[in-house]
Formats: sequence, C-alpha cells, structure tokens
Amino acid sequence: MGTVKKPSKQHFEFFGPHGPAVLVFALPAVCYGLIHACNKDTCLQLWPELQLPSLSPSIRLYSREALLVYLAWFFGLALLHLLLPGQRAQGVVLPDGKRLTYKLN
Repeated sequence: MGTVKKPSKQHFEFFGPHGPAVLVFALPAVCYGLIHACNKDTCLQLWPELQLPSLSPSIRLYSREALLVYLAWFFGLALLHLLLPGQRAQGVVLPDGKRLTYKLN
C-alpha cells in the first residue's frame, strides 16, 4: 500500500465551500432584478444616460401559492431520490483515501 499524498491547497468548485448556498439565494435575486430592469411597461436604458425603470405595482414579487408549489417540487424530488431503485457505485478515490458512495437512478 502506497501512502496517500495530501494536496498542498484544497480546491473548491462553485465558489468555495459556501458557494452553492450563496447561489441558491443569489440566482433568484438576479431574476427579480431582471424583472425590475425590463418588464412590460419599460426597460432599462444604459445609453445615453442611465435610467432605471420603476416597478409596476401590478407585479407581485411573492405569492404563497408559488412558494408551496416550489416546496412540493423540491421535497417531491428528495422523496423520489429516496424511494426509486438504483445501483450504488463508488466514486473516485479522495485525497484521504476514502471513496464516496453514490446512488445511480
């Protein structure tokens, strides 16, 4: 058995260890910004002068029904992941010598 070499610097994807959590909140904020910047009444003008549009009072930014549909979809996917059959496979060897197990479905 050979020794496992430790990396000199840990590499993270998706903007570091907290990046995915930030993306979960940042991407909807970008969508709301796009709705505000360009909607059915007006659009953002960058040239010749910066002009920000006003948000129409008829646009609802939150609804309980949409939240409930999203949560049902999210937890439905989690439930299907747990209930559906699938093979288990070992991932690549990690720097500490361990391997993670993944469910393939």
